[in-house]
Amino acid sequence: HNPYGFSYYKEANWWETTHTGSYDNLTRISENVLHIVGIEQPMHIELLYKRMGPSFTTGKATESVKNTIDEAIAKRLKGRVFVDEDRFIRLFPLTPATVRIPEQYVTPRPIEYIHIEEIAAAMIEIVKNSFGITEEDLATECARAFGFERKGPKIKVRTDAAIKYLVDNEIIRIIDGKAQLKGE
Repeated sequence: HNPYGFSYYKEANWWETTHTGSYDNLTRISENVLHIVGIEQPMHIELLYKRMGPSFTTGKATESVKNTIDEAIAKRLKGRVFVDEDRFIRLFPLTPATVRIPEQYVTPRPIEYIHIEEIAAAMIEIVKNSFGITEEDLATECARAFGFERKGPKIKVRTDAAIKYLVDNEIIRIIDGKAQLKGE
């Protein structure tokens, strides 16, 4: 199930946040954000909303809940968190994305909620452990590692983007349709 020794994905629970004791609503919300993002980063902002939704009286991530979380991030977490152009949130200082896969029988995160750097990191390990793996097999093996049985269009978009990221950053090269780590 986990031939590459990847870590298992751990979901954060908002109720496990350590609070400073502030009664300020935005401060308390921002403390929840730091707790959740600290465990799940880099994480898609929609996943953060989903985790935090139950902490609000509505019990789910309505538009007003999302706006309140965004306000807490903007007003209380300037310089402490970073939201990139793909809407993934991380804590400063930025750390490299680590590969986290679902435990057996656990539903994987939707592929669009897995950061390209995390998918790329998985691909590096797969290439290291495979001799002359094709681009196609690399994408399939990577999708499987993240818990996906077959490659739908959304998965193909993300695995293609990760391969492009690795090639553009000169981490791998594709020769005769096969992926190799640069410098090997």
